[in-house]
Amino acid sequence: MLKGDEGDCLYILYEGEVNIYVNDLSHVTVTLCERQVFGERALVTDEVRGATVVAKTSHVVCLSLSKKDYKMILYVRLCQINAVACENPAEVEAASVPADSAVLQGLELHSPH
Repeated sequence: MLKGDEGDCLYILYEGEVNIYVNDLSHVTVTLCERQVFGERALVTDEVRGATVVAKTSHVVCLSLSKKDYKMILYVRLCQINAVACENPAEVEAASVPADSAVLQGLELHSPH
């Protein structure tokens, strides 16, 4: 992953270690290990990648979550909240995310039908 690239997913480091370089490749900003996440801003913004990520160990395995799949997960969760709202509106009111929340801005809702 290179700084300045288009961001379209986040990564979950499953095995190995990676170095994160924010300013230049001569200085490691941080090293991540198993079960840590990077690239998460790509899910909620249209910004380019803010850092370069390079494998530190010889074997690295990452899981990825695309922006499209992330939005679908949010859509399904919102549908679940709406379904519960019909049964118990007060419970949903307490648990729901405000409509103007940054998490929901730019979310495109598409019916899976």
